Amino acid sequence: MILKLQGYNFRIDYCPRKDMLLADALSRLPNLLNNDPIELDVRVNFIQFETDSVKRLQDTTRNDPILNALHDYIHQGWPDTLKQLPSRQRNYWSICDELVVHNGIIMKGNKF
Repeated sequence: MILKLQGYNFRIDYCPRKDMLLADALSRLPNLLNNDPIELDVRVNFIQFETDSVKRLQDTTRNDPILNALHDYIHQGWPDTLKQLPSRQRNYWSICDELVVHNGIIMKGNKF
């Protein structure tokens, strides 16, 4: 889902307080002197999957030879150089210190 969302450019529009049913933090702290649009870096930090999706991801990870080998490198340690890796795992070398296994699923960073 995160990969799908990365392709979108979100736009935030100003809505006057009187038109909002529920006020949020940005509507409570407007900058009355500056009406220029604000560029925001929006990131998704938490995604919760349904139980069936988690099970499917776990099974797919366990049955995929590339992810299975990657799982072993994450738990047992990475080689000292990129050349010591099989070609299929070399794509993950640049992010090897960010990969974790949680609940049988390989994730990038602390996403659980």
